[in-house]
Amino acid sequence: MILYPSIDLLQAAHQGVKKWNRAFLAIENLDHIEENRAYSIVDSLTYHKTTADRHSPDDLFVGHRRYFEVIIALDSNVTVELAQKSDLTLHTPYSDLTDREHFEGSGTSLTLAPGEALVTEIDEALRISKDAHAHIAVLRITVEGASFHNK
Repeated sequence: MILYPSIDLLQAAHQGVKKWNRAFLAIENLDHIEENRAYSIVDSLTYHKTTADRHSPDDLFVGHRRYFEVIIALDSNVTVELAQKSDLTLHTPYSDLTDREHFEGSGTSLTLAPGEALVTEIDEALRISKDAHAHIAVLRITVEGASFHNK
């Protein structure tokens, strides 16, 4: 997990990397997209805006294997609980179709203030509080280091 106090610091840390440059394009576009509708930039990034209560089904932790997950608090504080997958109990096995697996257990809580970004690693899972008033942006960025030469 890496917590960035601002999008500017996130950008400074990953500037010049093609997949992260695409992420910054997505972040710049957040004001122009519909809520609860997924968007993508080629096959290295998906993103959407939603409310915090829609992220974690049935109070389960959500983990990924092929994509880093980036959570950005948009308009209010968002409480996130994070844990190593190895410290949790598997609830729903990994699906290659959704790149998701669900876990039960407990982790470490932290609060994201508006404008802060949390990047989770593929060995971690997270659960977000059920606050229907807190808007978040969710980006999923491929873990592969290189992109296709024609994209």
